[in-house]
Amino acid sequence: FVLGGDSLAATRVATRISAVLGVRVPVRTVFEAPTAAQLASAIELLSDNYTALPALVHRADARSYSGLAPAERRIWLQNRYDPTSAAYNIAFEVTLPEGLDLEVLRAAIADVLERHTPLRTVYPSTGDGPVTVVLDPQIVLSTLDDAHAGIGGVAQQGFDLTVEAPLRLMLAERRGERVLTVVAHHIALDGLSLRPLSRDIETALLARTAGAAPQFTPLAVDYPDYRVWQRDVLDAVASDQLDFWHRTLAGLPEFLDLPTGTPDAEQEASGVQFAVDADTLANLRSLAHRLGATVFVVVHAALAAVLAEASGTRDIAIGTPVSGRADPALDHLVG
Repeated sequence: FVLGGDSLAATRVATRISAVLGVRVPVRTVFEAPTAAQLASAIELLSDNYTALPALVHRADARSYSGLAPAERRIWLQNRYDPTSAAYNIAFEVTLPEGLDLEVLRAAIADVLERHTPLRTVYPSTGDGPVTVVLDPQIVLSTLDDAHAGIGGVAQQGFDLTVEAPLRLMLAERRGERVLTVVAHHIALDGLSLRPLSRDIETALLARTAGAAPQFTPLAVDYPDYRVWQRDVLDAVASDQLDFWHRTLAGLPEFLDLPTGTPDAEQEASGVQFAVDADTLANLRSLAHRLGATVFVVVHAALAAVLAEASGTRDIAIGTPVSGRADPALDHLVG
């Protein structure tokens, strides 16, 4: 990490090595073996004790599988708690070419919706739990609004994922330009989806403006394939993983007893934003370098220390979101 490596870079390195060598290399291994020689030795040990996981490939039965991926189920449960919340909304705008015909725009968006099924999936509840139902692109397109309103109002409206697609589209005027406002629920989109989605929208617009169908880069897999793969991976490793985490998290309190001064602190939450000055950041980077860690790990440890001091316990658990994109086949996938 002397050259500026961080947690995200380590994840990309581990992913690429795993894909090339056919051996699952955990991100932790990259941290523990930060030189090429050390990493080669560690991978050799992994190869000797490697249990192959199911391959992430197109599956003929994927379209008939209506179950949710673990990340989808987690977000769906949170949505059921409060469907009006906009906390999981992701909003962005695409500047449209001058004079673009509305029907050309509709055709381009239909192409993108056909390509990426999570953008047109609803999650109704059944007696056996939530299931996935993929809508026709035209149903989602029917919500395209030409009201020329701002992004603020539509971005603050929640989604009821059981009955409506997790995507809203609206045209707006911004400084004399026409823009497409896109608001999606996080169940259908993550931060790493924005680049491939924006690229596909641009590709479709250029093609439809020229009167042709877009020639997208073929997807190695689509989201239904990913759901089935996640199910199979969990079936392969769930027993050992669950046993480990049951032991590791045994006795962990449901809430930290923090001195908030309010009786129902677990029912209230807020965010605090602050800027880290340049000198502090430089010191953090220097400390991380001396420890052979990343700035994220150092800040994580500092937060754990503060929580331990405030709560009077050393049993601290801090959740960190992950992308779940551990395979290069997922690089161009929206979901």
